[in-house]
Amino acid sequence: MVVYRNRSQAIAERLVKLRDYLYTNASPTHAVKIADMLTYLANEGHEVEIKTVYSDLKTLEAYFGLDIQYDGRQRGYLLMNPPFESYELRSIVNSIQTFQFITQQEADRLTAKVMTLADSHTRKSLNRKTFMKSRVRNINEDMMRGLDTVYEAIADDRKISFRYFDYVFDRNNPKRYFTLGGSKTFIVDPYAVYWDIDRYEIYGIGIEGGKKRGMFFQLRHMEKVKILADKRDETSQSRYMEQDDLFEKNGMPVTFTKIKLKVNKTHISGLIDKFGDKIEVCPFDSDSFVATVYDHLGPDFYLWTLTFNPRIEIITPSEAEAVIRKYFFEISQGNDAIMPLYGILANF
Repeated sequence: MVVYRNRSQAIAERLVKLRDYLYTNASPTHAVKIADMLTYLANEGHEVEIKTVYSDLKTLEAYFGLDIQYDGRQRGYLLMNPPFESYELRSIVNSIQTFQFITQQEADRLTAKVMTLADSHTRKSLNRKTFMKSRVRNINEDMMRGLDTVYEAIADDRKISFRYFDYVFDRNNPKRYFTLGGSKTFIVDPYAVYWDIDRYEIYGIGIEGGKKRGMFFQLRHMEKVKILADKRDETSQSRYMEQDDLFEKNGMPVTFTKIKLKVNKTHISGLIDKFGDKIEVCPFDSDSFVATVYDHLGPDFYLWTLTFNPRIEIITPSEAEAVIRKYFFEISQGNDAIMPLYGILANF
């Protein structure tokens, strides 16, 4: 189909294409020649004289904000203010590649998109991976899309539904996937998204043990997140506004439980590295102190306490250490053992 353009439309289209050509091929260190611009425009259906290109370059400077300078050594034009500096794009790519909560496939796809923002010379150096040392990528491919769904539900004042999964050791399948509650779909009134040290958490109001209460859910363990037509309950709104179980007096988000630890004084640095410098501490004896922290009380946390010598002891909840020890004993025997999730879904 033939598209007819008037003179103003043709000029506008030519200017946009010339600008995009400069974004793609020019940089503060790489120049493009007038001849190359003329050839490009001709291939795009804009056969113009050289003086027209000179005029277009001045227009791009005056009205599009491009800083174009002639480089006599390269006999071409440099773009001194590209949309992104090369180091900015490299920082974005490195952030994507080291982001724990997207799969490698998703990271590569996003990197390819970012690379289109760079000029052709910078693009080659961006096509690289940054490998994560001592970190494991997320394997839930739908996690970040689920995060968008949660944000949309919060903005629209609607409920969400999802399934919550975990893994358990099995003699025949050591990494057996299972869904809490079987095929049960959980329905929650979402209110907030939190970043908790190394994970996203969704705070919502739901039913646990027959009672409505605030709960935290790890986003990486949520699947099939959907927005429901139902609005969030008014009682949930008032419950969230009270925030009795959401914040302590220091304003720190309470995740699954409040934990008191007996810590040797030599471990203060390791404790601050994990929880930050706003943790509550008080003396215990000449060699130790008691620290109050907020975390997911489970196998990962317990194993972390064992990395220190002398080891960190869990004081409260008082039953926690015995429960976790039993958990490890059961899996060492090849038995199914589902770790109790303190404060979340424990009664489902």
